This record gives sequence, C-alpha cells and structure tokens, in this order.
Amino acid sequence: DRGQRQAAGKQPQRDQQVLVDAAVVWHMHEYVGGRRVTSALLARQQRRVGAVLANSRSVADDVLAALHPHVPVRVIHNAVDLNTFTPEGPVEDLDRRAGLTAPDRPVVRIGLVATFARWKGHEVFLRALARLPKDEPVRGYIIGGPVYDTAGSQHTMEELQALAAGLGLTGRVGFTGFLPAAPAMRALDVVVHASTRREPFGLVIAEAMACGRAVITS
Repeated sequence: DRGQRQAAGKQPQRDQQVLVDAAVVWHMHEYVGGRRVTSALLARQQRRVGAVLANSRSVADDVLAALHPHVPVRVIHNAVDLNTFTPEGPVEDLDRRAGLTAPDRPVVRIGLVATFARWKGHEVFLRALARLPKDEPVRGYIIGGPVYDTAGSQHTMEELQALAAGLGLTGRVGFTGFLPAAPAMRALDVVVHASTRREPFGLVIAEAMACGRAVITS
C-alpha cells in the first residue's frame, strides 16, 4: 500500500514533464498588436511555441510586429466549403424572414451579412441605402444579430431598426436575424462587406464570391 501511494504521488510529476516538453502550435486568426494584455501574455509563453500559423498575411505581419516570434509565421488561409457555398442550392425567403411584404415588381436585393459588432459597418450600409432615390427598385437586408457579451461592443436590433426608420428606410430594408449564410447569400443580388476597420480575413467576401454573388467591399 505504501508503494502504491508513492507511485501515485510521482505520477503527476511525470505528466507535468510530458506537458512541459510538448510543442505548442499557435493558430492566430485575430490581430493582437492592439491588445496590450493579450500581447504581453503571449510574449511570455513563446518559449513553448514550436510553430505559428496565421489565417492571412495581414495577421502574420501583425504577429511579427507585435511579438517578434522566434519561429516562422506561416500563412494558411481560411477555407470555404464549396459543397455548401455554391451558386446553386436552397434560397432563403428574406422578405418572409424580415416580415416584409413581397415587392410588386422585380427588385435588386442588397444585403449585409455580419454579426452586430459596431465595426462591421451597419451604419455605413444603412446610410448608403438611404442615399438611393426612393423609387429605385432596391431592397436592403441586414442578416445577422448580436453575439458578444461585452457591453457596448455591438449594436442592438432596436438601435439599427431605429436608425433605419430615422433614415426613411421603413419598408425598404429588412432585418432577418441569424440565417444560414449560403441560402441567404443566394437570395441576394449583391453582398456588401462594409467593415470600418481591417479584417483578419473577411470570410464573408470569399463565401459570397463562391455563391456567385456580386460583392461590394470596403
């Protein structure tokens, strides 16, 4: 029994040694240069890193400038599932989802597909729609919703709906909430990507192109 207790007491030490010797791979898919605490913590842990992967050249450059890693930073772009994001396939009924009446004539459907983060450009999108003549056969859609817990980091649905109403867009723009991206994109003629700051990758752009949609991007 004493021998078993001694062996049990040594086991965590062996496990700990294995963990210390294990190589770590970082997969970076966000900018860290502007995050002081994150950068400081990552810099302290670099001795264990055996490789660094980034999802874009932009993110790789940010990592190199912020952390000066001792190992190369390799770029492996985000992938798009071309079995899901295709020009052909199910098409979402955006008017029904947004509670809009069906138009009485053909319209050009233009949509912003994004979370409600404040830098995703919802205000830019709505203000651009408001500048179009009211008799233009165009209908806008905001597809997505809030996902973050941090206070002040995102718009609420009520905020954006109030902005749309204030811009005279009632009935000309619909809010669908979250929808599967591919069927929603296939229902659009134009996908807008209006982010007001740089994106680590901008996956929506690649997904919309894979669906054969025209893309307007900042």
